[in-house]
Amino acid sequence: MGDNGEKVSINPKTFKIVDGKLYLFYNKLFTNTLIPWNEDEDNLKGNADDFWKELIR
Repeated sequence: MGDNGEKVSINPKTFKIVDGKLYLFYNKLFTNTLIPWNEDEDNLKGNADDFWKELIR
């Protein structure tokens, strides 16, 4: 999920496992979204989880 809940391409080599959940990140053209994730993980994790809940309804 992107910042606004939109689908984005991911790089399967750029990932993180948090509390047993796999999070995949965009990493292309000088943009690695894992870096800002690590800086604000608590806030961004909550947003990501909320976006996925909406998507799978």
